[in-house]
This record gives sequence, C-alpha cells and structure tokens, in this order.
Amino acid sequence: MLTQPRAGSQRFRDKIERYRFFIERGRPFEKYRVQTARIVTLTLTKERRDNLCTDKEKFLAENNLNKLAKVFCLAQLKTSRLHHRRPY
Repeated sequence: MLTQPRAGSQRFRDKIERYRFFIERGRPFEKYRVQTARIVTLTLTKERRDNLCTDKEKFLAENNLNKLAKVFCLAQLKTSRLHHRRPY
C-alpha cells in the first residue's frame, strides 16, 4: 500500500535534503572549521521524535544516504541535557 508523507514529514525531508547539500559541498567545514557536522532536532514529544526518526531512516535508505545517519540526531526536549541545564 502506497502512503503519502504528512506535510510535517515532507518539511523534515526537505530539511534533510538541504543539509545534505550543505554538508556534501563542505560548507560547515569551510565556514565553521569543524571536522564533522551534526544536525540536532529537538521535539516536544517522544512520539514526534520517534516518527521523525522513522521517517529519517526511510528517507536516507530510499535515497542511498545511509552514510549520513549519524549526522542527523533527534531528541525529545524534556529528556535532553539541554532541558536539565541550570541557568548561569
């Protein structure tokens, strides 16, 4: 059965595609002088994180981009270290 991606998922896939071009052209390495790049997406709910993670894996597999799997990281805001950080 063929399914259409939801609008939110399509926007996320578009972001992955744009970041892929950015990384493949070496832009983060030139601009920020880093050796590796990571794209972190924080979600409000665990369900949204899981849905985006599944969608990311499908998109990368469909486009033969599995080598970029570690570049795109997803986390739920409440369980991330950023949420538990104390203000200065």
